Amino acid sequence: MAAFGLAKQSRAVLRGLPKLAWSPVIAMFGAIAAFAQDLRRQARFRQIVSAR
Repeated sequence: MAAFGLAKQSRAVLRGLPKLAWSPVIAMFGAIAAFAQDLRRQARFRQIVSAR
């Protein structure tokens, strides 16, 4: 949930800036967050499989 809080903070900061210029940055952060979440899910899945 740390990433979510960080995204909320950065969104508040970015609100004051031109949205168009920041959209690729926001998209990149979103992609990184999704990738990290996917990695975490894979790690958890591997733990469950190896536990069997």
